[in-house]
Amino acid sequence: MASVIIHDVARNNHYRVNEHFDTQWNPLPDYNKDNPAHRFRAFGGTPGHWIEWGRLMLHIHAALEARCEQPPAWLLEDAKGLFNATVRDAWAPDGADGIVYTVDWEGKPVVRERVRWPIVEAMGTAYALYTVTGDRQYETWYQTWWEYCIKYLMDYENGSWWQELDADNKVTTKVWDGKQDIYHLLHCLVIPRIPLAPGMAPAVAAGLLDINAK
Repeated sequence: MASVIIHDVARNNHYRVNEHFDTQWNPLPDYNKDNPAHRFRAFGGTPGHWIEWGRLMLHIHAALEARCEQPPAWLLEDAKGLFNATVRDAWAPDGADGIVYTVDWEGKPVVRERVRWPIVEAMGTAYALYTVTGDRQYETWYQTWWEYCIKYLMDYENGSWWQELDADNKVTTKVWDGKQDIYHLLHCLVIPRIPLAPGMAPAVAAGLLDINAK
């Protein structure tokens, strides 16, 4: 799946990930063009998924190493490419901080709202890339995005985090309402505390939480 969707298709599309295909694995770039803000099947590219895919590639990389197998070099290369594409197209493209929800196939924003889950996935991927590469730019992005969340997304009056902000980082409900979708938020809190392999649930079950701090 990763080799087809990411390495074969997205890599040749400036790492803008197609999410909709026909039964022969041909991309459907105009899917939901008339409903661009769909919660689950939006038109165009969803950068939050690009950068989430980047982390998943690193889990595959780590899992292969854990089995004493040599991971293909493209796993790390594509993880970096997906990260860079998200920053390039989706971080503050209109001048205000935040990751826009969707972009078109030229990288221009379509739905400019800043939904919570993309940026918390971005933090997880930044931390994972820093863990694998030691490159301080990923640590810097991790801190930058935490600072954004602290400033804009945390609800200091009622608790929890806001689900969605507009292009001016004010609370809105164009795509999502309420405060659902907690599992993405859990990712960014747990990923820095466990190894990249095994997966999150097995790692916690095996007592690997904070193992590097012990």
